[in-house]
Amino acid sequence: MPEGEEKSFAASPRKREEARKQGQVAKSPDLSTAAVLLALVSVMHVALPGVAGQSLISNIQSAFLFNPHDAEFNFNTVHIWQMRALLWTGRIVVPALLIATVLGVVANVGQVGFAVTPEAMAPKWDRVNPINGLKRLFSARGFVELAKGIAKMAIVAGICYSVIRDALADGTIIKLMGVSLPVTMSAVGAILWTIGIRVSVWLFLLAAADYAYQKYDLEKNLKMTLTEVKDEMKQSEGDPQMKAKVRKMQREMAGKRMMKDVPTADVVVTNPTHFAVALKYDEASGAPIVVAKGQDLIAQKIKEIARENRVPIVENKLLARRLHKVVEIGQQIPGDMYEAVAQVLAFVYRTYGRRRR
Repeated sequence: MPEGEEKSFAASPRKREEARKQGQVAKSPDLSTAAVLLALVSVMHVALPGVAGQSLISNIQSAFLFNPHDAEFNFNTVHIWQMRALLWTGRIVVPALLIATVLGVVANVGQVGFAVTPEAMAPKWDRVNPINGLKRLFSARGFVELAKGIAKMAIVAGICYSVIRDALADGTIIKLMGVSLPVTMSAVGAILWTIGIRVSVWLFLLAAADYAYQKYDLEKNLKMTLTEVKDEMKQSEGDPQMKAKVRKMQREMAGKRMMKDVPTADVVVTNPTHFAVALKYDEASGAPIVVAKGQDLIAQKIKEIARENRVPIVENKLLARRLHKVVEIGQQIPGDMYEAVAQVLAFVYRTYGRRRR
């Protein structure tokens, strides 16, 4: 890229695909984390007041009432209590982990779609280069990451302080002294729910803003200069100069083939100086076809070959111009020209007779 050239063109589909293969996509890891946290907090809020919450209280009560000096204290009772605790933990933790896993996958796929990028997973030495690390640290992205970290800590600390302060101010925490365990658990659960839902919602909003920034930053980095656009066009569509040479060669080859077919024509219809169209009656299809056509110098060449091979030349200005404009080489004439062409062929056959092929 020439020095100082501006990136003012949107990224092409090809560049976006190459960037995607290298792992350059608009993605915010915080968005997946915040979505999972918000969902888990909501699920726990629904599940704990029911059977799961009663089971939790029962197990905690058993733990506090457990007396090692009791006559029934032995290996079997300890083992039974451990298994109950393990089973209860499994009933709570395993579904939560499954929900977190599914939500994490959905959140990631929702951001970038499903893609396997081996190039992005390949080891790159510049990632462990301390100089590059310092550059990333003091870059615009580095400052954004620092601001995000500070904002997240401020959100969590501010919400915790606000909720606990309110609980102390209205006497909720002080009233818990001397009450039963279920009442205590219910009050503590309400405080934790308030903290959890507020923190998860604010973190989700912060992550959504981060995702919007990541998308903006990706689009900015993927922008292309005019030189890059031209180079990509050359690579995808070929060098314009080379394409022009190929087209010229194709025209020359088509012209040579066309000139070889002129001697087989039944008649050449002329303008008389600007256009020339060679027609041959196709007995198989029952319609005349255009075997050659041209304008100016090519028209003169067609007439020259026609004279050398004694192909009749008939002047019909309107028909010649229309045939040259409407009908391509090798095509049959359209139905609305049948009558005019038939009159020309009839004149040729009456005057010159049907030529032997």
